[in-house]
Order: sequence, then structure tokens, then C-alpha cells
Amino acid sequence: MDQTHRIFLVDDDTKHLLLLKDFLERHSPYRLDVKLFSSGENCLDKLDEQPEIVVLDYHLDGIRPGASNGLDILKELKRRKPATEVIMMSSQDQLQVGLNTLEFGATDYVIKGETALLRAELVVRRILERKAAERFRQAQTLQLRWLYAALVVFGLVIIGFAVFAI
Repeated sequence: MDQTHRIFLVDDDTKHLLLLKDFLERHSPYRLDVKLFSSGENCLDKLDEQPEIVVLDYHLDGIRPGASNGLDILKELKRRKPATEVIMMSSQDQLQVGLNTLEFGATDYVIKGETALLRAELVVRRILERKAAERFRQAQTLQLRWLYAALVVFGLVIIGFAVFAI
């Protein structure tokens, strides 16, 4: 848990961005480095900062008409950084909208409303827990490989001694 996890929040609603940032930082058991973006294009410009998770609003044209929508940003983000987890957020409660975002690579879809902040934090937590478990499994696998290699070398040394002893 000592690792800092970079999260990008993308929404053209500044109030929602600040509320979500504050909620995540106060309630997450993980150390977070949260960056805020008012447009998807700005987020895409900063992908070299390697966010683990992007929380992305579906409608992003409230400030700048003609801005790319969240689905277009999702597609481009997944094209550039396929391993980045994306949580889509929207006030749209239509099933097809949620299914479209999942089809294009979103990890989850959160409907904005009374429980949206809590739900977003739980999804972020679940993603970070899964990633921690994956890192642990990889470390265990590496340790087992080293142990196996050491046993093979030890076995060869024993066989070598047995051959020379004969």
C-alpha cells in the first residue's frame, strides 16, 4: 500500500470533479495522486504520466461545444493505453449507453446520482485491490521460478559429486 496510484478525473463539471477528488482522497485506503481535467483532449495530452485509472464523464461538451464526448475519448485512450482502467460516469441511466462504454473497454459504468461518489470509490478500490493481487501473484511466481532454478542447480551439483565420487 506504499505505492502511489495516479488517477485522472475527467469531467467538464468542475464542482463534480472537486467533489469526486475530495471523496476519493478522504475515503480510499490507498495513497492517490489525483489529476483533474475539464476535457478529454487535455487528459489524452497527459497520458504519458501513466494513470492507472481514468474516471471519465460521458458528456464532455458543457464548457466547450464540439468537444469530444466521453465515448470518443474512451476509444482513443484504450487505443493508446490499453492497460489503463477506465470508469465511465454519466447521468444517463440508459442500459445501452452503459453497455456501449463496456463494449469499448470501460471497466465499469457509474450513473451520477446520490451514490455515485461512493460507487466510484468502491470501483477504484476494487481495481487497485485486483492490481495489488496481480502484483503479489507475479512476485510469488518469480520467487517460485528462482527456487526451482536453485533446486535444479543444487540437483546438478549433487549429481556431479556422485559421478566424480564413483
